[in-house]
Amino acid sequence: MPASLAGFAHPQFLVETAWLAANLGLRDLRVIDCTVHIGFDPYAEPCYTVASGREDFERAHIPGAQFVDVVSELADPANPVPLMAPGAAEFAAVMGRLSIGNRSRVVLYSGQNAYWATRVWWLLRMFGFDNPALLDGGWQKWRREGRPAEAGPAGPRRPTRFVVRAQRDLMATKAEVLAATGDPAALTINALPEDQHNFTSGVHYGRPGHITGSINIPSADLLDPNTNEFRSPAELRRRFEQAGAFDRRVITYCGAGIAASADAMALVMLGHPEVKLYDSSLCEWAADPDLPMEAPPVPTSANQAIVAFESRRLLTELREALDQQTAMTEVLQVINSSHGNVAPVFDAILEKAMRLCDAANGSLWIYESGRFRGAAACGDSQYAAWLKQQAPVRPVDMAADRQLGGEQFLQIADCREEDAYRTKPFYREMVDASRCRTALVVPLRKDEQLLGLIIVYRHEVRPFTDNQIALLQNFAAQAVIAMENARLLGELRQRTEEVAELNRGLETRVAEQVEELARVGRLKRFLAPQLAELIVSQGDEKILESHRREIVVVFCDLRGYTAFTETAEPEEVLDFLREYHGALGPLVSQFEGTLDQFSGDGIMVFFNDPVPCPDPAERAVKMAMAMREEARKLIATWRRDGCELGFGAGIAQGYATLGQIGFSDRSGYTAIGTVCNLAARLCAEAKDGQILISSRVARVIEAVARLEDLGNLELKGLRRPVAAFNVGQSTSPAEARPNLTVVARGGPGA
Repeated sequence: MPASLAGFAHPQFLVETAWLAANLGLRDLRVIDCTVHIGFDPYAEPCYTVASGREDFERAHIPGAQFVDVVSELADPANPVPLMAPGAAEFAAVMGRLSIGNRSRVVLYSGQNAYWATRVWWLLRMFGFDNPALLDGGWQKWRREGRPAEAGPAGPRRPTRFVVRAQRDLMATKAEVLAATGDPAALTINALPEDQHNFTSGVHYGRPGHITGSINIPSADLLDPNTNEFRSPAELRRRFEQAGAFDRRVITYCGAGIAASADAMALVMLGHPEVKLYDSSLCEWAADPDLPMEAPPVPTSANQAIVAFESRRLLTELREALDQQTAMTEVLQVINSSHGNVAPVFDAILEKAMRLCDAANGSLWIYESGRFRGAAACGDSQYAAWLKQQAPVRPVDMAADRQLGGEQFLQIADCREEDAYRTKPFYREMVDASRCRTALVVPLRKDEQLLGLIIVYRHEVRPFTDNQIALLQNFAAQAVIAMENARLLGELRQRTEEVAELNRGLETRVAEQVEELARVGRLKRFLAPQLAELIVSQGDEKILESHRREIVVVFCDLRGYTAFTETAEPEEVLDFLREYHGALGPLVSQFEGTLDQFSGDGIMVFFNDPVPCPDPAERAVKMAMAMREEARKLIATWRRDGCELGFGAGIAQGYATLGQIGFSDRSGYTAIGTVCNLAARLCAEAKDGQILISSRVARVIEAVARLEDLGNLELKGLRRPVAAFNVGQSTSPAEARPNLTVVARGGPGA
């Protein structure tokens, strides 16, 4: 148990932030945010407003926390008196939605007044739940300690069943409070602020003042203003003992029964045996004119002069505040319109600072590279002219070295009485030029970095007030804003120039890439796309110049195509060819062949050029077999439409001369040689479904295809017979793969 809780009779009702941070992962732990905003306006009706803190919760909350809307979810909507406790069934339903069961450990906190969390704590105890606790210090302490937070709506929780097993008699009725007003064994405690208890704030809940006979222990006084934690047990006990609370039964109340729960909780933690809370408090009590209330009397005539003086003082302060607010607004307008030019901003700041601080001269210095440079001056024209002539000066020479140490401001009662006036020539010259006696120096800082100084001078010895010091600090903050804006705008302009330069470079690169794409497009007309891109990426098209190389040529076309075109309409022929080329064309790219031409139904493809490949014959045969399969599917469809067509192909291997042909606007890449003629003749000889290959091709691919030896064929245009082989049909998925067997072998061939 922390030492700070040791004096409580029931320390289990408070948890430390360190404990909660270490136990957020506990399975049965439920953390509930109870934040509500409350405001007061003595001129409004009603004089107070309450609003849900859900937006605050969604901006930031303790990880895993749920939110409960105390105003709408934990108040009885059927009761005309506001914020009265809900019924047991309604309360249990809300707890179940929050996944609070009877065995849960509940930790409550609020992002505003702690009493909204103590109100939920009191309701939980009233409905028989014995395991609630308050986060001591609340959200304020949690954030001040830099502990983790998350944003957004509450994460999903599985609803559970909350059972109200007993309803404790912890709420006092109006009749009980009335009986207590004349009972010496009872004590009624008002938890509202003292000015509301005494009706000096103008805030009331229907009638001014407090319940007759009640004493005032404000709930806010129970918390340490620096930590938001409950005060020590000894201090709390002292406050309640002075009021005689431990000798009597106690009823706490406030405006609506919210703040009163903090007093009630403190008494329970201290071990008081009999504490009740008057639910809805003055909202119900003040509405009944027959119930007794009292308020301090109106000030007597002897106090009227004091009241008048105080009113004039407040009026003067109000006028000063309005002048300062107007000046700040005008400076911000100058900043907004300066477009990064700090000179008019500095001038406006100095002019308004001198006027509102009742100073004769003012100056603003920029700190750069270890020296101060005079950036602006206002007031005495001779002093302004002197400042413009000064070169940057070291901090020690102008007695400003103390500002480097982090001082928030420096007031010099009489500059001529300072040691620096006698020992530092520049300081003496500066004081004489400004005719300064009393000076106020405020640093310009951003994130602890010193950016400069703002100084105002008086010609007489007269200290600046605390309000004037605070005002000059505000002006210093505005100067920093202007400097930061100027820096950011400068960086933005620089980035804009850099982006413009990048855009110019990008335009050049885009033009180059467009040209490169055009080259790729031209090459893709007769090369596989991957080969075309390879050539362009290497930046060398010399391989497309005329040269001699051994290649494998594939020639294929359709049987019966001429007869089909003689009877079909031209449009039908075009549609037919689009479908045919659309099915077979992509196979050329797939097997990385070089497309020589589409000529009607004839397709010529060769391999091993312009980019060599290790297995040109195998690629050629596999492509032809794939084309045969695609053509077979198309032919089956065409035959249903009355077209008698077939597919054949020829493949030969040999040397050819290759290179570009055409002209500048249209060019191609072709192969010329006997090997091309042989492939075409083999294709012409092939029957429907045959792929005829020369003996040179057969020797290379005999291990990867089924071959049928056709013997020596007499081919048109060739003087000698040619040994030819037919590539067999695939009969199963296994045979469609490479490495099939040779079933026949012919005689000598080309």
